[in-house]
Amino acid sequence: MIDSKAQQILETTFLDAISMLGLPPIPYSFRYEKIGGRFQTMDNAEEVDNVNRIVYINEDWANQMVKVFEYDLHYMMAHEARHAYQEIMMRLLQSGRQTKEPAALIVSWIDNKQHYVRNQGGATLRPYHRQPMEVDADAFANFYVLVKRIGQARIPEDSDDLVTQRLKEIAAQYGAQIRG
Repeated sequence: MIDSKAQQILETTFLDAISMLGLPPIPYSFRYEKIGGRFQTMDNAEEVDNVNRIVYINEDWANQMVKVFEYDLHYMMAHEARHAYQEIMMRLLQSGRQTKEPAALIVSWIDNKQHYVRNQGGATLRPYHRQPMEVDADAFANFYVLVKRIGQARIPEDSDDLVTQRLKEIAAQYGAQIRG
C-alpha cells in the first residue's frame, strides 16, 4: 500500500509542475504498482501514459523515498509532468498549431518517441538518459526543484553536458538564471 505522505507529495507535485508549465489542469489518474510487473527493479520509479492519462508509480520506490529522500518524489513528478507537456507540444506541432518550443526540438522528441529506450537499469541507463525527451525532462525537473527551493540540481552523469545546456535554455524561457 502506498504511503499517504508519498501519495500526497507525488500527486500534488505533478499538478503543480503541470501548472508551472502553463498547462490547464489535466486529469491524470495515479496507479501504484509493486515491483514485479511493470517495474522490475527500483531503477525505474515511474512512467506516464499520455494516451490514457495515467501516471504509474513504483510503489516500493515511492515508499522508500518518502522515508529517506523526499526530493526524488518531487523531482520525478516534475520530470513526468514535462513528458505530458512534451506530448502536447508534439500534437500541436503535428496539427500545424503554434507551440511554446522550437520546432526542431519538438521534432527531436517525435523521433525519440519512435525509437525510445526504456530505463531498465544497468546498460540501458546511458542511452536512456541521453535521449532528447529525457534530457528535456531531466532539465525541467532540475529547474523545478531549484525554483521551488526543494534542493540542488541533480544532473545525471550520463547526460550532464546535455541536461546542463537544456536547463539553461529552460531557465531563460522562464526569465531565470541558473549558474553552472
